[in-house]
Amino acid sequence: MKKPTIPKHYTVKTLCVILFSLFLAASCEKPFYPIKISFSEYSLEKTQCQWTNIEYNDKVLIINSKEELEKYIECNDSIYTDIDFSKNTLLLASGTTNKYIEKITLKDFQHISSNNFKLDVEIILAPTATKGIWSKGLIVEKMSKESIIELKITLEELKIEYPIDIPFEEYFLEGTKCEWVDFERNKIFIINDNEELKNFVACNEGDFPVVDFEKHTLLLARGWATNGIHYIDINFLKETASEYTLIVSIHTNATAFPQPWLISIVTPKIDNATTISLKVQHIND
Repeated sequence: MKKPTIPKHYTVKTLCVILFSLFLAASCEKPFYPIKISFSEYSLEKTQCQWTNIEYNDKVLIINSKEELEKYIECNDSIYTDIDFSKNTLLLASGTTNKYIEKITLKDFQHISSNNFKLDVEIILAPTATKGIWSKGLIVEKMSKESIIELKITLEELKIEYPIDIPFEEYFLEGTKCEWVDFERNKIFIINDNEELKNFVACNEGDFPVVDFEKHTLLLARGWATNGIHYIDINFLKETASEYTLIVSIHTNATAFPQPWLISIVTPKIDNATTISLKVQHIND
């Protein structure tokens, strides 16, 4: 058998051009992974809508139509932003944490192989042992429902310098037909629902002012001042990840008659098992 021969008019340069062209053609047919995919965030903030029917199972839902989307959105006299599902897909990622969530960031979305994708999410956790749930929506170019999306979650602890001043609002019964009942003095009571609060309030008519116990906690404390009370200062400090101090500074006057005091404040949600120390100081002005 004769060995194949290269036509004489094919120079070495010509052969190099042909081979390079074939290489380029092969490269165009097969993409180089991973490929970074652009996206825009989709939020229900500033609407009266909320996500519903989500399992919060650290997975990503692929939503490709308005009919599908309506299974996961619940609205109260409001509308949400339309999505052009002829060109786009909504990805809805969700999950749970064992601590309070301070911040969530969608870091990156990549196409890592023919039918596989990866979504990177960073979650900043506050050192509060309150279970958190989270969800994040993002709009991408149209994707197949058969796509497999790996959810990579990076958890970071929020760096906090203690002590921290905790914001609060005073809670009053004035203007209602309710009053505080007698309860143990020089002790802090952590109240996290209306049934608990009913143990401390008696109403002749109507009801006591509403507290949103989904987001807040009511703290109660009472005691006696050695003299007449001029005014009271309150400071609420977080000393460590799970320890608080309520400082009650009672400014007294020259009246030599003991006088009772009562503190009732509403703070961001606090777990019943949290340790709160009561520090009462009397200051003679």
